[in-house]
Amino acid sequence: MQGRYDILYVNRRHTYHRQALEECPGSLNPSGRYLCNGDNINLGAVGFYVENTTHWLPWLRTVVGFREDYQGGTDDNLVDGSTTKKHQWLFQPKGSLIFGPWKKTELYFSGGKGYHSNDFRSVSGSYSADQFAQNSVKVPLMTAAVSGEIGLRTTPIKNLHMQAAVFLIDFDSELSYDGDAGVNTPGPASRRKGVEFSAQYNPLSWLEFNTDLSFAHARYRTKDPSQYGIDGLYVTNAPKFVWAFGILADSHKAWYGSLQVRWLGSYPLNEDNSLRSKGYREVNLSVGYRVSKRLRFEASIFNLFNNHGYAAQYAYDYRLTPTSAVSTGATGHSIEPRSARFSVIGNF
Repeated sequence: MQGRYDILYVNRRHTYHRQALEECPGSLNPSGRYLCNGDNINLGAVGFYVENTTHWLPWLRTVVGFREDYQGGTDDNLVDGSTTKKHQWLFQPKGSLIFGPWKKTELYFSGGKGYHSNDFRSVSGSYSADQFAQNSVKVPLMTAAVSGEIGLRTTPIKNLHMQAAVFLIDFDSELSYDGDAGVNTPGPASRRKGVEFSAQYNPLSWLEFNTDLSFAHARYRTKDPSQYGIDGLYVTNAPKFVWAFGILADSHKAWYGSLQVRWLGSYPLNEDNSLRSKGYREVNLSVGYRVSKRLRFEASIFNLFNNHGYAAQYAYDYRLTPTSAVSTGATGHSIEPRSARFSVIGNF
């Protein structure tokens, strides 16, 4: 069983020369109080989970789980003075059928239901987004997802562990980022399918190589994207390729260190795939020295090869002048240039 309770204040303001404007240009609900949006949100969540593992045969077992989640709360809209109360229960069954091990190899089939949570402001309607207009998407507190995968786990040689899986996941609603409002906007239903591979190898007691590789195909599940105000079926900001690689070394005495490689593949910035991001690659290096059990020094170099690119990128509409035509381009947050950090760490 788990639970949490959040008390939140969230607002958005227009600024000119770093000064907040009293009015909110273009707002549907101008407040005259420096707020484009302003919300006091109280949100509680409770989850219950039970799992059972049964070994039917030496080479066959099942894992069955059931989870029940509850979310509920209130949103006080500080712009129009309204209060919205919402709550929701969501039941999620899960299960796995596992064969093996044979020669240190297992085959498994897994499926189940899960969810992703939504911004309470999109549930209460305290902000509206232009992209998915006219109430074309029903926004619950928890958006259900149904997924399944077929996978293989094996240890072909000593100290080498490998996993591979084929997966499919359907969301009742996809989240996309709205740069103007600075929020995640609920959109049409989506489907992701792909393959994943990971491995860990320890050739020596003080050395590890690890890697994670994923290919994914993400599309909206609708025959008429125009009813959602979009021009295509590509899920924005969904990369088709992600790779991570690491080398970890630890003498278990004084010296330790790591080399980490991250590669985010290209992804569409808009739904018709006419504007794309190239993704980015980054290499990080870290070396540490233990002076004693309580004191150690670390030196880290980030973006070792000083690669250029964007850590995050979005499609954005621009006007070069107040009266010029709207044009769409890409805006983003650049990868930090090569940098270093030196740390002194004490344990007490």
